[in-house]
Amino acid sequence: MVKVPPAYIFAAFILAVMITGLYFFDRSVASQMAQQKEFNLKKPTAYHYDILLLGFMTLLCELVGLPPSNGVLPQSPMHTKSLAILKRQLIRKKMVETAKESIKQKASHSELYIKMQAVFIEMDSNPVTSTVVKELEDLKESVMRVENERDDTKNAFDPDKHIDAYLPVRVNEQRVSNLLQSFLVAASVFAMQLIKKIPTSVLWGYFAYMAIDSLPGSQFWERMLLVLVTTSRLYKIWSQARVGTELVAPNMCDAEILDEFTTRRGELKVRTVSFTEDRHGLP
Repeated sequence: MVKVPPAYIFAAFILAVMITGLYFFDRSVASQMAQQKEFNLKKPTAYHYDILLLGFMTLLCELVGLPPSNGVLPQSPMHTKSLAILKRQLIRKKMVETAKESIKQKASHSELYIKMQAVFIEMDSNPVTSTVVKELEDLKESVMRVENERDDTKNAFDPDKHIDAYLPVRVNEQRVSNLLQSFLVAASVFAMQLIKKIPTSVLWGYFAYMAIDSLPGSQFWERMLLVLVTTSRLYKIWSQARVGTELVAPNMCDAEILDEFTTRRGELKVRTVSFTEDRHGLP
């Protein structure tokens, strides 16, 4: 057996500590983002259990000479978002079908909402009735609003439009996709000759696409977009934030962004008045 010099052992120990810190940070951030409150996950989080399991898996992989795996960014949060969209599409389709069927039967708006609520509870995994009722309050208000108004044709409830706006987030919690991913990683061992032929530029392009695709929905990215919002629209966003609504940047077009930095003649603006003075009309 080859003897390893002590200096190499201490050098490897330093690198191992650095990699351990990187794994701990990467795994913790990925777990936090993939299990954030906005997703309304039914299964509780277990961060300490995940770290313990990751340690045993890393030890086992190192003993047999395999590269260890862990939760990474941005794939883990994107995976949860994809499952949330899938679950949303399934619930929405069933609720729209039920609503349209009730409208054809000329059911009252109370019966219409009760049927949609029953469909949501039926398709939701391990639902809590009190929580579901609270989350569907906006949908109930939208459905029942027509009964209190005279012009039903103008503000009639449209399942295709109103359900999308008031449907709470749900995630299709399963383990099939993770199992398939593990099988693909195992199958890649037998395809090393093909993988070696992939140009490095293709891999960098793939990583760049993953990074750009993960930006929508990020609170940090949406707050950065607020810098490019015109002053008049920015006041509306802050006023909505004060009353408790979510602080997000609205959809902007290129013309609105250019209007913030250029004049009508296409020249760059030289701003001599602060935003606070411009808002309050101070001299």
